[in-house]
Amino acid sequence: MSLGERIKKARRGRFTQDELAERLNVSRQLISKWERNKSEPNLRLLSKLAEELEVSRDFLIDGVLEED
Repeated sequence: MSLGERIKKARRGRFTQDELAERLNVSRQLISKWERNKSEPNLRLLSKLAEELEVSRDFLIDGVLEED
């Protein structure tokens, strides 16, 4: 699964692209580019994205799920 697919999977059911964009203070178009693997978030935005989506950065980057 690609970074874009993981972002989309984590976002769905929680936020629309518009809602997530507003929370991150970016455009909806940028969220769409991330999900389509046309662009990638920088490290600052990746951290904020993980926080908003309540997933780890490791999950977004590598698909690694945290173990309890």
